[in-house]
Amino acid sequence: MKNLAAAEKYHGHVMEASFDPPKEPKRDYFVPHFGEDEDILATKKNIAAAEKALGHEYDTSPPPKDPPRDYFVPHFGEDEDIKSTKAIIAATEKKLGHEYDTSDPPADPKRDYFVPNFGEDEDLTFTKRNIASAEKKYGTWTVKRDGNGAWMLPSVDENKFGNFKAENNWPSDQMPSLVQTSADIKVESDPICSSAGCTQYKHKTKDLGYDINYFVPNFGRDHLINQNFDSLDLAEKQLGHKWVWHDDKDEDIPTYHHKAMDPDIVDSLKNLED
Repeated sequence: MKNLAAAEKYHGHVMEASFDPPKEPKRDYFVPHFGEDEDILATKKNIAAAEKALGHEYDTSPPPKDPPRDYFVPHFGEDEDIKSTKAIIAATEKKLGHEYDTSDPPADPKRDYFVPNFGEDEDLTFTKRNIASAEKKYGTWTVKRDGNGAWMLPSVDENKFGNFKAENNWPSDQMPSLVQTSADIKVESDPICSSAGCTQYKHKTKDLGYDINYFVPNFGRDHLINQNFDSLDLAEKQLGHKWVWHDDKDEDIPTYHHKAMDPDIVDSLKNLED
């Protein structure tokens, strides 16, 4: 329209249509009816068949109104379970002298931070040096594992130390190890008790704060146990099979051979008996 006005101004002439305006389209004219559309008929037929098969009528009515919201709700006070929980927590805190802390857990510790390397630990250095010195004098020390995965440590020559073994009550199938352990340092009982016995080291006793060994009535077998037996009986009847428990055979249980009891353990057991 802007270009048309500019052209009319430039030529000094107003453009006008040279033809009559078109007539209005026809309205309310006759339209023949050829019956309901085939797709509509097929859809209605399918809906009727589905309703008949499912025993349910397809409801196309508008959805129900939204439920009421933001209505008044009376306040009847704090819930009884909440009150009971708070009272139990308070009583427990008072008894233990400790306040139950429900705050968030602390932040995770730092990770992947720089750690200075001060070189190999002195104990490792001394151990390597001692092993190298012993290997140079006695030959290379090759440590092997037995069938159970335990390290096999070098032992003394039985031919040279047979009497020594018998005097110290070692089993016939074992010899003392050349590797000294902490248990080998103490070989005799420490006379820490007087002639009256070990009365100064008896365990102190105090009131437990609750009853023990009181009467407990027997109300019969637990209902969960009864349900398990019923379920087992039903399964056996359905499968036609009786579930029979078999005890493990002795030969199926692995047997481990251990050395004699450590002297510290022997002393501890003896002291407990005294």
